Amino acid sequence: MTRKHTLVIAAGVSVVLAAGWISSASKNPRPQEISESEKRGTFRQQVARAKSNGAKKIQMTGLVVMYEQVRPLDGILDRYDLVLAQPVEVRGYVGEHDSITSWYRLKILETISRAPDPPTLPFDPPAEFSPVADDELLLSKSGGTVTVDGVEVTLEEHNFPALSLSKQYLLFLRADRVRKVASADLGPTGALMISDEGFLESVGGSPSLKREVEKRYGKSLGEIKRKIGGGGVP
Repeated sequence: MTRKHTLVIAAGVSVVLAAGWISSASKNPRPQEISESEKRGTFRQQVARAKSNGAKKIQMTGLVVMYEQVRPLDGILDRYDLVLAQPVEVRGYVGEHDSITSWYRLKILETISRAPDPPTLPFDPPAEFSPVADDELLLSKSGGTVTVDGVEVTLEEHNFPALSLSKQYLLFLRADRVRKVASADLGPTGALMISDEGFLESVGGSPSLKREVEKRYGKSLGEIKRKIGGGGVP
């Protein structure tokens, strides 16, 4: 894959992700970035400091991910599956460069439209998520919560909060239907939460895609399903 997601983590480490591959940090960070990193300390230093102070939890901020630019809706539907899904399980993992990634098990309640040429995604979910049911997909997302040396560490992604296990979402996903994994390359723009009344709510990022969907197909989930997918794709 050629698209890259750039992460800037609170501990001052920069990494580049491309379908799960990680490159080293920039060799020439700006002076102000060095200063801020030194003030905070590395991921492990922050955990050690919290532990020595008797803290059981720490919150880290500053994770920024550069997602694919939103294109006209027709182009998006040609490349992304549009699904109604609910997260039913989430686990956080510490990766290289002390990055935190969450893996979600999504129950696909309805596939509203499918991209005509589904991708093959070259990354593997954690083994403990197997088996994956026919109506499920596994989705990775930057940020999350892990426990390190007895300290609960939460790293939040800017403008893209953690997905709630009690909510349903309308998601634009690049879905590998064979391997049952998916990526949210549009980030928060392509993740729309469904309100209790059945309307779309932005979770963060630009509301441009939400506005285009509502302008073309209506504001309620029922209207959108009827007009895009004729009630869903089996």
